[in-house]
Amino acid sequence: GPDWSLHPDYLARWNAFRNTHASVLTPTKILAFYMADEPTWNGISANDLKTATDTVAANYPSIPRIVVEAYPKVSEIIVPASMSWVAFDKYAVKDPGTDPTYQSLYNTLKSRRFSTNQKMFIIGDAWWAEGLHGANGIPITDTAGVALNYYNFAKSDPDITALIGFLWASFTEGVGTRDLPASTVATYKLIGESITGK
Repeated sequence: GPDWSLHPDYLARWNAFRNTHASVLTPTKILAFYMADEPTWNGISANDLKTATDTVAANYPSIPRIVVEAYPKVSEIIVPASMSWVAFDKYAVKDPGTDPTYQSLYNTLKSRRFSTNQKMFIIGDAWWAEGLHGANGIPITDTAGVALNYYNFAKSDPDITALIGFLWASFTEGVGTRDLPASTVATYKLIGESITGK
């Protein structure tokens, strides 16, 4: 992927952003700051990721900072001490709790944390594409089962703090959750009710 780096004027831009959005940059409004998408995969240096995350943590210590790495690079990411939650994305896995490749990647990323105080989170496979999922033996009719498998895996490890599904809306690469079969949408609703108690 393309190389990314901090803008020379990043601190002034960050402070302008903070000033503009001060009324909503609170723990009651923001679940987490998403620091980078697949940073190692996209050529973001470990130093830039640390600088950005340290900067955000200094200003908003009570709002978690999160990062998602691409699965081919989980053994290379350097997780800053100021990162709160860590995840990776890998799709077309029917059951992350039993898939040996997924389990190996998960355990590798877990070992890459700076501290065991940093929590893991799971990127749920909440979309479907014929050329990816279908080609890997997951018909669209199985997506409800896949959702339950991710939920059960997320519950299996006390280090996992969140389950975040990718992706709600359909996009050029595939069908998003809202357009999956009604049984799958109903399953996600039940999962949400189980987590929130609402």
